[in-house]
Amino acid sequence: MSSVLILIPAAGASARMRGRDKLLERVRGRPLLRDRTEMALDTGCQVLVTLPPDRPRRAAALSGLDNPRLTRLTVPDAQSGMSASLRRGAQWAANKEADALMILLPDLPDLTADDINVMLQAYDLKSIIRATSKDGIPGHPVIFPARLFGTLSALSGDQGARDILRAHPVTSMALPGTRATTDLDTPEDWKAWRLAGALALALLVSPLVLTAAAAIRDDMAASRLREDAVAGIVPTRNQITHPNTGFVVMPRLLRQTRCITSYLITRASCHCGAWRTT
Repeated sequence: MSSVLILIPAAGASARMRGRDKLLERVRGRPLLRDRTEMALDTGCQVLVTLPPDRPRRAAALSGLDNPRLTRLTVPDAQSGMSASLRRGAQWAANKEADALMILLPDLPDLTADDINVMLQAYDLKSIIRATSKDGIPGHPVIFPARLFGTLSALSGDQGARDILRAHPVTSMALPGTRATTDLDTPEDWKAWRLAGALALALLVSPLVLTAAAAIRDDMAASRLREDAVAGIVPTRNQITHPNTGFVVMPRLLRQTRCITSYLITRASCHCGAWRTT
């Protein structure tokens, strides 16, 4: 595999979060910035994380992450925009004589190390490679070859590398689903992302939940029948014979089963929401 370094530009202002810091939102039990940094390190590449001078909690999010392949760099002029991080990243990669630099935005929570490795393995040392959604919508990460380090080092403003992407041929690489395009910039983005995760888990576990609820219902029905038999009570026509077990199930028990099912699915959804937030 060629020598590709990874830049995580984490010196931005989170201006659209209305006072919150998106890189400190909790994902899989840790701040997003730490989660994305650990994911990048899992690829085996050297990683540079640029940090702003006025947000010590971002640096603290990486505390204890003692990996020799990780470099932290404070960017004094971070307020000038994304270009400040890109300039530092390109200079860092050039000093290390790397073949290419991958720009990995830190607000893409669904990207995996496998996604990154697929791109690294496909890199041809010549082209710009840009990840897209499954449907071809341009996203991130983007890999820039070494011949463009000088151009990256001359960037200014907050437009990132858009002009470079317009001026040079780009090879697209589709990643599964919307992993390459799901970036979370606002509180509403975060709320929608967490809700989608909760619903996905609920749909995944619902067959298991229904099976568990049916077993609970049958146990309840059997217990009620035994109690009625001891008391000499004969089942009435208003009661229903369960087609699989032969148990007589009272309408009240059917209502209880629906309540149990709803409760278990709700708990599963809440569990997934907690997984994405705590």
